Amino acid sequence: MDDNQTFPQIPDELYNAGWRVHYSLENNKPYFVNEETKMRADTLPTLRTFPPFTARGSSVQNLCHHQWVYERHVNRGFPKKEAEGLGKPCQQRMDEAMTRFPLGGKRHVVVKRYRGVPDVNIREYYGGETKDRLLAGKRGINLKLE
Repeated sequence: MDDNQTFPQIPDELYNAGWRVHYSLENNKPYFVNEETKMRADTLPTLRTFPPFTARGSSVQNLCHHQWVYERHVNRGFPKKEAEGLGKPCQQRMDEAMTRFPLGGKRHVVVKRYRGVPDVNIREYYGGETKDRLLAGKRGINLKLE
């Protein structure tokens, strides 16, 4: 290696944070990433710990990233009050981005944007009375507004 070769400088904050995480994981001491939520560095999802995906691309547990982090946070024994805000962002963003119209029975029309293109989805849903939210069934059709 050439001694005159220059390397890009890593900001001090990032360098120090990396060493704190490394030290805490080596010594089994908790390192809190965010002091408000008390979320530990070793509870953050990585490529190995993120939930597995099916062939269709949806999560096996049908959870978005924030909901999965929230459930993992609570299952590890942290109080629910500290993890309250972790499960909200994805669901709120999805609810704001789409409009649902009932057609009768369990059929609904959902209008949303997918990659900037308006998308109309006519589908049967299930799980309305017993579950908190409706889940999309197999039968349905996607229409692009072109």
